[in-house]
Amino acid sequence: MDARLQLRLFFHGGVILLAALVAGIPFGTTITGRGDAAAHAWHVAHTGGIDTALLILALGLVVPTLALGRGAVRTFEWATILSGYPFMVGAIVSGLTGVRGLAPVGPPENLVVWAGFTLSGVASLVAGGLLVWGALAALRGRG
Repeated sequence: MDARLQLRLFFHGGVILLAALVAGIPFGTTITGRGDAAAHAWHVAHTGGIDTALLILALGLVVPTLALGRGAVRTFEWATILSGYPFMVGAIVSGLTGVRGLAPVGPPENLVVWAGFTLSGVASLVAGGLLVWGALAALRGRG
Protein backbone atom coordinates (compact mmCIF):
# COMPACT_ATOMS: atom_id res chain seq x y z
CA MET A 1 0.00 0.00 0.00
CA ASP A 2 1.26 3.47 -0.91
CA ALA A 3 2.80 5.36 2.05
CA ARG A 4 1.88 8.63 0.33
CA LEU A 5 -1.79 7.62 0.62
CA GLN A 6 -1.36 7.47 4.38
CA LEU A 7 0.36 10.85 4.36
CA ARG A 8 -2.44 12.38 2.28
CA LEU A 9 -5.05 11.07 4.72
CA PHE A 10 -2.97 12.38 7.65
CA PHE A 11 -2.60 15.78 5.94
CA HIS A 12 -6.29 16.19 5.10
CA GLY A 13 -7.32 14.83 8.49
CA GLY A 14 -5.01 17.39 10.08
CA VAL A 15 -6.46 20.26 8.03
CA ILE A 16 -10.01 19.27 9.00
CA LEU A 17 -8.95 18.87 12.64
CA LEU A 18 -7.45 22.37 12.60
CA ALA A 19 -10.63 23.83 11.08
CA ALA A 20 -12.72 22.06 13.72
CA LEU A 21 -10.52 23.35 16.51
CA VAL A 22 -10.81 26.90 15.17
CA ALA A 23 -14.60 26.40 15.06
CA GLY A 24 -14.34 25.92 18.83
CA ILE A 25 -13.67 29.65 19.20
CA PRO A 26 -17.11 30.83 18.05
CA PHE A 27 -18.63 27.84 19.84
CA GLY A 28 -17.15 29.10 23.08
CA THR A 29 -18.49 32.59 22.57
CA THR A 30 -21.99 31.47 21.58
CA ILE A 31 -22.41 29.33 24.68
CA THR A 32 -22.53 32.47 26.78
CA GLY A 33 -23.87 35.01 24.35
CA ARG A 34 -25.87 34.37 21.17
CA GLY A 35 -28.30 31.66 22.17
CA ASP A 36 -29.09 28.00 21.77
CA ALA A 37 -29.39 27.71 17.98
CA ALA A 38 -26.04 29.38 17.33
CA ALA A 39 -24.37 27.40 20.10
CA HIS A 40 -25.74 24.18 18.64
CA ALA A 41 -24.51 24.99 15.13
CA TRP A 42 -21.00 25.79 16.34
CA HIS A 43 -21.03 22.75 18.61
CA VAL A 44 -21.72 20.58 15.55
CA ALA A 45 -18.92 22.30 13.60
CA HIS A 46 -16.46 21.88 16.45
CA THR A 47 -17.15 18.38 17.74
CA GLY A 48 -18.40 16.90 14.47
CA GLY A 49 -15.34 18.23 12.70
CA ILE A 50 -13.02 16.79 15.33
CA ASP A 51 -14.78 13.42 15.10
CA THR A 52 -14.51 13.45 11.30
CA ALA A 53 -10.83 14.43 11.39
CA LEU A 54 -9.96 11.74 13.92
CA LEU A 55 -11.74 9.14 11.79
CA ILE A 56 -9.75 10.21 8.73
CA LEU A 57 -6.51 10.04 10.72
CA ALA A 58 -7.41 6.56 12.04
CA LEU A 59 -8.29 5.34 8.55
CA GLY A 60 -4.87 6.50 7.43
CA LEU A 61 -3.41 4.01 9.91
CA VAL A 62 -5.73 1.22 8.80
CA VAL A 63 -5.49 1.59 5.02
CA PRO A 64 -2.28 -0.48 4.56
CA THR A 65 -4.02 -3.55 5.98
CA LEU A 66 -6.97 -3.42 3.58
CA ALA A 67 -7.04 -5.74 0.58
CA LEU A 68 -8.26 -3.36 -2.11
CA GLY A 69 -7.29 -2.99 -5.75
CA ARG A 70 -5.65 0.20 -6.97
CA GLY A 71 -8.91 1.80 -8.17
CA ALA A 72 -10.72 0.90 -4.95
CA VAL A 73 -7.86 2.39 -2.91
CA ARG A 74 -8.11 5.68 -4.83
CA THR A 75 -11.88 5.69 -4.38
CA PHE A 76 -11.45 4.97 -0.67
CA GLU A 77 -8.93 7.80 -0.35
CA TRP A 78 -11.07 10.42 -2.04
CA ALA A 79 -14.31 9.28 -0.41
CA THR A 80 -12.61 9.48 2.98
CA ILE A 81 -11.28 12.97 2.28
CA LEU A 82 -14.62 14.09 0.81
CA SER A 83 -16.36 12.98 3.96
CA GLY A 84 -14.60 15.79 5.80
CA TYR A 85 -14.36 18.97 3.78
CA PRO A 86 -18.00 19.33 2.70
CA PHE A 87 -19.06 18.59 6.27
CA MET A 88 -16.82 21.36 7.63
CA VAL A 89 -18.00 23.84 4.99
CA GLY A 90 -21.64 23.03 5.76
CA ALA A 91 -21.11 23.19 9.51
CA ILE A 92 -19.27 26.52 9.38
CA VAL A 93 -21.86 28.07 7.04
CA SER A 94 -24.54 26.80 9.43
CA GLY A 95 -22.79 28.42 12.36
CA LEU A 96 -22.33 31.71 10.54
CA THR A 97 -25.86 31.95 9.14
CA GLY A 98 -28.06 29.95 11.50
CA VAL A 99 -29.49 27.70 8.77
CA ARG A 100 -29.62 23.96 9.40
CA GLY A 101 -29.56 22.43 5.93
CA LEU A 102 -32.19 19.80 6.69
CA ALA A 103 -33.86 20.02 3.27
CA PRO A 104 -32.78 21.20 -0.20
CA VAL A 105 -34.67 24.48 -0.06
CA GLY A 106 -33.67 28.15 -0.13
CA PRO A 107 -32.16 30.42 1.02
CA PRO A 108 -28.86 29.77 -0.82
CA GLU A 109 -26.86 29.33 2.38
CA ASN A 110 -29.27 26.57 3.44
CA LEU A 111 -28.62 24.83 0.11
CA VAL A 112 -24.87 25.07 0.75
CA VAL A 113 -25.28 23.46 4.18
CA TRP A 114 -27.61 20.77 2.84
CA ALA A 115 -25.28 19.99 -0.07
CA GLY A 116 -22.24 19.84 2.22
CA PHE A 117 -23.89 17.49 4.67
CA THR A 118 -25.36 15.34 1.88
CA LEU A 119 -22.07 15.02 -0.01
CA SER A 120 -20.30 14.21 3.24
CA GLY A 121 -22.84 11.52 4.05
CA VAL A 122 -22.64 9.89 0.63
CA ALA A 123 -18.82 9.97 0.68
CA SER A 124 -18.85 8.44 4.18
CA LEU A 125 -21.05 5.58 2.99
CA VAL A 126 -18.73 4.89 0.05
CA ALA A 127 -15.64 4.95 2.29
CA GLY A 128 -17.34 2.80 4.92
CA GLY A 129 -18.39 0.23 2.33
CA LEU A 130 -14.87 0.03 0.93
CA LEU A 131 -13.46 -0.26 4.45
CA VAL A 132 -15.67 -3.27 5.18
CA TRP A 133 -15.00 -4.80 1.75
CA GLY A 134 -11.21 -4.34 2.05
CA ALA A 135 -11.11 -5.66 5.61
CA LEU A 136 -13.18 -8.73 4.70
CA ALA A 137 -10.99 -9.42 1.68
CA ALA A 138 -7.87 -9.12 3.87
CA LEU A 139 -9.39 -11.50 6.44
CA ARG A 140 -10.03 -14.01 3.65
CA GLY A 141 -6.48 -13.58 2.38
CA ARG A 142 -7.29 -11.88 -0.94
CA GLY A 143 -5.84 -8.73 -2.32
